[in-house]
Amino acid sequence: APSGSLFVSSPLLIDLDGDRIESEIAVIGADSSGVYTLYAYTAAGAQLGTFAIPGATHYDPVWADLDSTGGREIIITTLSGDVLLISYSGGQFSSRVLFSTGEASGVAFTGIRRELVVNFPQSNEIRFYKETGGTWSLAETHPLPSAILYPIISDQQNIRIVYGIDRQGRLIAYNRVRRAMMYPFPVSLGATPVDGPFFVDFN
Repeated sequence: APSGSLFVSSPLLIDLDGDRIESEIAVIGADSSGVYTLYAYTAAGAQLGTFAIPGATHYDPVWADLDSTGGREIIITTLSGDVLLISYSGGQFSSRVLFSTGEASGVAFTGIRRELVVNFPQSNEIRFYKETGGTWSLAETHPLPSAILYPIISDQQNIRIVYGIDRQGRLIAYNRVRRAMMYPFPVSLGATPVDGPFFVDFN
C-alpha cells in the first residue's frame, strides 16, 4: 500500500484502459486520518491513478458497465448511503452520485438486466434499482429473514438468485422471483468468512 495507508478492500480486476482485457487492478486504501482513496494499478504494478472517495466505505468496489463500453466503471458505496459511479478516461478518474440510500449499504451490478442490487444490513432487506432516462429509481424491495452482507447475483436463465453471507456467517441464496430463500440454504461454512462469495466455473 502507499506510504501511510493500508488497503482495506479486496482487489477488483477490471478493464480500465479500454483494451477489452481485465488486466488493471482497483483497490481501496485508507490512511490514519480516515481518508479513503481508490487506487488503480496495471498488472505490472505501475500506478494508473487515484481517486479520493468522498466519505468512508466498508464495502469492496464492484465493476459496472452502465455506458456499454465494456466494463470500465467502478461502483462504490459510502457509509452515508451515496452510490458512486467512478469512471476512468485519459488517465483521470471522475465520479457522480447515481442515487443515495441514506444508510450504509453494499451493491452489486446484475449485468444482463443492467440493474443494481443494494443490500441493507441494518434493515434486513435488499432493493433493486433500475435506470430510466438517466435516472435511477427503486424498482423492488425484498425483506429478508437475515441480512445479506456481501451480495452477488446470478441472472442465468431468468432464475435471478441472490447469494451472500448472512450475519451468522452462513452462505445463503434468495430467489428473487419466488421471494423466498432457496433450499438447502443456508449453508454453514464451518469458519468465519472474511470476504464475499464469487462465481467460478470448475467444470
